[in-house]
Amino acid sequence: MNEFEKTYCRRILNQEGDQADYEESLSNLTEFFNRIYREKPILLLDEYDVPIQQGYMKGFYDDVTSFMRNWLSGGLKDNENLKLAVLTGILRVAKESIFSGLNNLEVFTILDESYRQYFGFTGKEVEKLAEDYECMEKLPEIKEWYNGYYFGNLDIYNPWSVLRYIKNNCRPEAYWLGTSSNDIIGQLLGETRLETQDILKKLLDGEPYYTDIDSNIIYPEIFQNTNTIFSFLVMTGYLKAKKHYLYETRYDYELSIPNREISIAYSSEIIRKMSMADRQFSNYGFITGAEKQEISWRYL
Repeated sequence: MNEFEKTYCRRILNQEGDQADYEESLSNLTEFFNRIYREKPILLLDEYDVPIQQGYMKGFYDDVTSFMRNWLSGGLKDNENLKLAVLTGILRVAKESIFSGLNNLEVFTILDESYRQYFGFTGKEVEKLAEDYECMEKLPEIKEWYNGYYFGNLDIYNPWSVLRYIKNNCRPEAYWLGTSSNDIIGQLLGETRLETQDILKKLLDGEPYYTDIDSNIIYPEIFQNTNTIFSFLVMTGYLKAKKHYLYETRYDYELSIPNREISIAYSSEIIRKMSMADRQFSNYGFITGAEKQEISWRYL
């Protein structure tokens, strides 16, 4: 690398670059790797849409989508220094044209059958783990807590939670919830209409809900209507979606709570909201438990 390129890298590493430096960084990185190692690199980019989600939550959505469009296009479009790239994320962010103009782009969601076995552990893989770690008698508990995902017509276990469960002497806990924020659930309960809250209550009571799934939603549209809300919850792993045929060529999805681990996510957030409601109720005198539960859901 020449001195100009080394200075450029120092600006990036010291967080002293300008907008153009950062937007070109992915493209430049692949070029440097290809030149130095004489091997076209493979790009693995996990949770590429997290900056976009944070931009939406924190109020700089337009800025971050513009940056990501330039950054990814520079690193992926017609890049002769790149062998291939794999990106994972919650949403496709297709309507923001972040991937516009890219060649040979293929998208696989949890609703597709391709690569479905790689979204988590299959039943056979979990059985093999239980056999290897001599805890076969714990399979029903593992299934109750961490199974329930349905990706492309295949039952899938949460891999992180299963591994943590076995490592912690088969102690069941909501391990996955510690890896991500529940702010989404909290915001959903705080901003959605009563119709959506009533559906969530029925889901927690074990009743399924039938709707279509939109895999092309973007963050500003999440709270647009009931369909986009529940599509988002499916894509983020907070709901299970199973294809439900209405006619030969027409189908919706049957939504349900995947497992006990996810029920805890909803319940803990609901309890927090109910404690807020308690303070509101203190001004109204004595009410029964049933009345409190009903008012709590209305309050949410």
